[in-house]
Amino acid sequence: MTMETNGLMIQDLADILHINQERVNGYNKTAYGCGNMHLKMLLNRELDNARDSILSLKRLLKERFETESEPKTKGQLFCIWSDFRPSFDETDLNVQLHTFEMADLLTLQCYRLLISRPYIDTISKSLLEFQYQNHLSIYNGMKGFRAAYRNSLHPSLHYSAGRKSA
Repeated sequence: MTMETNGLMIQDLADILHINQERVNGYNKTAYGCGNMHLKMLLNRELDNARDSILSLKRLLKERFETESEPKTKGQLFCIWSDFRPSFDETDLNVQLHTFEMADLLTLQCYRLLISRPYIDTISKSLLEFQYQNHLSIYNGMKGFRAAYRNSLHPSLHYSAGRKSA
């Protein structure tokens, strides 16, 4: 690997780390005041997964790339996240659920972009693919909760996790 390739990988991995840190901050803020126990459980699952991702990425950066701390500058992936990042300040449950789903989709897209980079080595790619699958599983749980919540509001319509049907 060249120094330039290492620099690109380090920046991209740091961006994914920063994205997960932002998710921890947002989900933690929401989970703290959440009265719905099922949603609180899903949010805590999101938090645990994002924290695990952070720790694994820090370990990878330290052991594989010998970096003691992640770069302070933000790269392309973090800029994509920042451009569309949800505020996590909503109080309406339906809007919150939509926000969480959008945050998860945005996170998944950033992972897909990074995994597809030609310079990502196999060790880093394996970790990222594992994290992607974990995030996808949690996203599907949140999506299912959102569909159930919408069905409770509008029993005459049936929302599935994938589509609306009448």
